[in-house]
Amino acid sequence: MRHYYNPSNYRQYKPKRGWRQRFFDLFKGGAKRRVIQYSLPPVARVYVNPWKKVKGNWRAKLTAWLLSAVVVAWLGMMIYLPYFRINIVSFEGLKIIKQEEINQHVWDNYLTGSKLMPANNYFLVSAGKIKNGLLKQYSLNGVEVKKVFPGQLSINIEEKISSIIYDNGQSYYLLDKEGNVVKYLSQVGVSEYKPAALTEITSTATSTATSTKVFLVSASATSTPLEHIPDFKRIKKDYGAFPLVFDLREPRLNDKQTDVLPAGLINSAIDWYGALEKRGIAGVKYFTLDQPSAGLTVYTNLPWRLYVNPSGDLENQIANLKIILRDNNPREYIDLRYGERVFWK
Repeated sequence: MRHYYNPSNYRQYKPKRGWRQRFFDLFKGGAKRRVIQYSLPPVARVYVNPWKKVKGNWRAKLTAWLLSAVVVAWLGMMIYLPYFRINIVSFEGLKIIKQEEINQHVWDNYLTGSKLMPANNYFLVSAGKIKNGLLKQYSLNGVEVKKVFPGQLSINIEEKISSIIYDNGQSYYLLDKEGNVVKYLSQVGVSEYKPAALTEITSTATSTATSTKVFLVSASATSTPLEHIPDFKRIKKDYGAFPLVFDLREPRLNDKQTDVLPAGLINSAIDWYGALEKRGIAGVKYFTLDQPSAGLTVYTNLPWRLYVNPSGDLENQIANLKIILRDNNPREYIDLRYGERVFWK
């Protein structure tokens, strides 16, 4: 009797396999085919169990081992070669925070300390981890960390200003946003007091020779009053780019004094300091304050100074300032304290 082979005969006897076995079967190639011994007559043909496990070829195993060794060696070279280690960390945007301080913080916490694998490897360093760590450690508005192949880390920082430096004519103090003394900084230098006549005439002098001559004559007069000009360059270099406010009333302070200035006035000085520089209008040297109700005077690195209203809308005042600068060329001052009525000279 001739045997009739039905392809579905083997399916009903196929052993059950779990999902794990079926998953790993995906990496073993297709299902094994039936092996037929054609050397025998058709009647004596033997059909081999298609589900029988067949031992693999030793050449295939050797190839797999060699391939694995190559991959491991390649990964080891990527991790341990000095070429892929970060050796340079650059910073941008630092004004208050000392670069030496933040650089040391990054190296100590993120680029050293690992024994098994180099912590400063380009592929292992996490830019997101460094960003989150800096935001927690320092007072920042934002930070951007980029890895530059093959061995550099670039960090762009936007600092958050939450304090001002207060000058009462005798000393410099650091004030918080509430107007409280945080700490004493330094005394006002003798060189920061100049003859008032020199200051007044120098602003209108047309040559360096003329102003120098006036200085010699004024300095020789014993009755000439002295005027305090804050040394904003030294203060910025020694303590950071905080807004510097000189109080013309020159009140006496102590190291634990509170409510030195209204919080609204301090916040206004911080906002104006950031707005003028960030928008590229002018650089701020320092502010002066006579009476809080009279507003702030902003001394800039341009020929003109600004009179601003701390309680007024900053954006409206900035818009009016841009209009004046677009159509005019002020040489002395711009007064923005009276709403839409702007005065300049």
